[in-house]
Amino acid sequence: MCASAPQSRGRSEYVEVEEVDLRFTPEGCTSHPVIKLSQIVPSLALRGVKVAVVHFKEDDIPLSAMKMFLSKYGYSVEEVVRLDDNSLTVIAKRRPLA
Repeated sequence: MCASAPQSRGRSEYVEVEEVDLRFTPEGCTSHPVIKLSQIVPSLALRGVKVAVVHFKEDDIPLSAMKMFLSKYGYSVEEVVRLDDNSLTVIAKRRPLA
C-alpha cells in the first residue's frame, strides 16, 4: 500500500441516531422506566449519539422530567409526538460541546 493512500471511509465512530423504547418494561423496581432511562441516557451521551428518539408512557415519566433528564446529558428536545396509547415520543438532539 502506498503511504499516501487514503484511510478507510468506514462509518464514523459515533452513532447518529438511536431509538429507545421505555413503554414495555417488566414489573419490578430495577426495570422501572425511570431506572432504565437513568442507565441508557448517560450511555448515549458517552457514545456520542447525536439524536435520541425516546418512546415512553407519560404515566411513568412526565414530559417535564424527561426534558430535564435529557438536558442533564446535553440533549435538547426538538419534537414531541403524542401517540394514541398515552405514550409520547421525543426527539432530542445533542447540543454541540462548547
